[in-house]
Amino acid sequence: MTRKTIGRRVFAACFSALATTVSLPAVAGATATTAVRSAGAATAAARPAGAAIGRVSVDVKLANDRSSLCDLHLARIRLDHGQWVSTPPDLIPKGVTGVWKSESNAIFVGTDGSAEYLTGDCLDGRLNSRTVRVNWFISSFAATSYDAGGTDPAFRFDINGDSEEHATVRFTLRAA
Repeated sequence: MTRKTIGRRVFAACFSALATTVSLPAVAGATATTAVRSAGAATAAARPAGAAIGRVSVDVKLANDRSSLCDLHLARIRLDHGQWVSTPPDLIPKGVTGVWKSESNAIFVGTDGSAEYLTGDCLDGRLNSRTVRVNWFISSFAATSYDAGGTDPAFRFDINGDSEEHATVRFTLRAA
């Protein structure tokens, strides 16, 4: 278990206990800043302060653009926090979008995970067996990030996601 994972669990446990004894009023018009990472650059988006409390979820869409030239075969999935509503598909053919969803499974705990695919049936055989990975993190405390860390440099992603309590992120895969 990593220090990051332990820290999140301790943080979540502390706030779960706090929530049973303290009422935290929302301030009208207040916002919390949320970071959304796209291709390595962070941009800010706002989420109403009241939306940060409670359960969160994310709909993940992985669009396998025809320009990627490959089918995507699921290699592994990981969910550090939360639970699967639906899991990533085993195969995402060229030109098809795979869709799945995860959500928090406790109040004050977000959902974060990753899906890793291997390329196959590529029109250019040199692109076979390359790693393509998408990562998401949605916190109950207004932090949101999406990235494609771990993806082979032969590919790139366009990442568009929102920072809502029930967020949607679209990763569009293209050949580099």
